[in-house]
Amino acid sequence: MKKFLVLLGFLVTLSGFAEEELVRYSVVNFSSLPEGAEVFIDGELKNKTPFKLSDMTPGKSYHVRMVLDNYEPYDAIIKPLEGYNDPVYAKLEPLKGILLVTSEPEGAEISLNGYTLGETPRLLTTLLTKDFYTITLKKTGFLDNKIEVRFDGRRPLVRNVKLILNSGVANIMSEPEGAEVILNGISRGVTPVIVPEIPNGRMSLVLKKEGFKTVSQEIAINPGDKPNLHYALEPLPGRLNISSVPQGARFYINGEPRGNGPISIGEIKPGAYTIKAEMDGFDSVLRDVTIENGATVNEEFKMVSNLAKLEIRTRPSGIEVEIDGRKFGYTKGMSDKTQWSESLIIPNLKAGEHTIRLKCRGYAEEISHPVLKVSSTTSLKFDMKEVFTPNVRIVTATETIEGILKNTAGSFITVEGKNRIERPIPKENIRKMERLDLQ
Repeated sequence: MKKFLVLLGFLVTLSGFAEEELVRYSVVNFSSLPEGAEVFIDGELKNKTPFKLSDMTPGKSYHVRMVLDNYEPYDAIIKPLEGYNDPVYAKLEPLKGILLVTSEPEGAEISLNGYTLGETPRLLTTLLTKDFYTITLKKTGFLDNKIEVRFDGRRPLVRNVKLILNSGVANIMSEPEGAEVILNGISRGVTPVIVPEIPNGRMSLVLKKEGFKTVSQEIAINPGDKPNLHYALEPLPGRLNISSVPQGARFYINGEPRGNGPISIGEIKPGAYTIKAEMDGFDSVLRDVTIENGATVNEEFKMVSNLAKLEIRTRPSGIEVEIDGRKFGYTKGMSDKTQWSESLIIPNLKAGEHTIRLKCRGYAEEISHPVLKVSSTTSLKFDMKEVFTPNVRIVTATETIEGILKNTAGSFITVEGKNRIERPIPKENIRKMERLDLQ
């Protein structure tokens, strides 16, 4: 009986030691939703959820952190009690990314799976980092643009999108400016002009400006194109009609002879020209004329006469009249040297100074320099001075006689000498007679 009591006491003692050993540690179960989160106790990785720790010290404070990719970390301070403790459970919140979306131009609608997330520029903070996204940007007048987004944890992302026009924009210029621009039959302004929202594809372009040839061609504009289109307009030729009063003037254009008027010149290049009209008996006319693009210019030249008339009378008649080296005939009238001749009328002489030379055998040459006036008659009278001019030479046995032959009838030849005395010479005494006026 005594041995039994000793054994019982030993067992009781042993049982007390076992019970004391079991309550020295705390047991804690760790779990999360979703599972697989790494659990750090005071910074030391222990395991992944779900799992159990049975060696935690009762009454000691522990820092618990659960970490799972694409989820917010879970942090807690626990102070386990002896024995089994309530489990540490964490419902992990999905990690949300930071995305800044901008566009050029701004104001584009941000769309995800048919839902609008706002307009650019926009900071998005509701997208889960674990997912892959295709975001669409839309703006009126521009092509839709899709961007793909994949987050790398919480590192902020920036996406800047340059939107492309869904139509073209053309800068249309011309030289000279001011041409009307017509696209597919619709007027779009005058050059220089920026034409927006040009549909994709081929279209007709027409440029019109008064005085210039019309430009017509097809152009192709792709979405987003911004071409600079420059056109040199070709001037339309003009027409020049020239005439004179009276008709028949000779015309020169920039010094080049173009014939007698009236003249019509078509397809003449626009610009400045110098026209000269000439006509015998009239003053030349010089005129500057400007031909505008596509214009018809009519020019009439009124010629102003520069002619005068000359009337000459001489005493005696039979005087040869020469003007400026040109012979105009003889004065006519009585044979009586004491009488004035009839008037020699010389029309159509150019106004101005002339040289008149009067000649007749037996008279001194007369030179005059009258100035004739336009459209008037100048009357001149010349009283010629007689000079001794022998017209015959007679040789006799004793002498040589020079004089003016007066009479050859009968047996004598009568000669007038220098002293105006007539001398009869018997024909029988004449050895030789020669006419001086025939030499």
